[in-house]
Amino acid sequence: MDKSVGVIKCIVINTTDHPRSVEFWSKVLGRNVTAEYAPYAELKKEGEITVVIQKVDAIPSQSTGVHFDLKVEHLEDAIDLVCRLGGSHVKTLKKAKWSWAIMQDPDGNVFCLCD
Repeated sequence: MDKSVGVIKCIVINTTDHPRSVEFWSKVLGRNVTAEYAPYAELKKEGEITVVIQKVDAIPSQSTGVHFDLKVEHLEDAIDLVCRLGGSHVKTLKKAKWSWAIMQDPDGNVFCLCD
């Protein structure tokens, strides 16, 4: 394939509690809010994909099947920090040389921490 339909502009994370999620994700990603316009807050960092926190009325009860992985230096430390910030640890897995933790943000959105 020589031409794409487009490029990834941003990752959008849905939330029912906008202030809580903005605080959680800004701390997890080490980013400040760079723009805010209802129902969105943008968390930008030069050279990285923009993350947008979007206020919604309800989170679907079924997973969309899409998530993202965060590369971390120390898996256990990252798990502890995410949990202290209000997220939850679902489980840790290891396969061959890879280890990763399945996590949830305060709204139940799934993401992984990978070493």
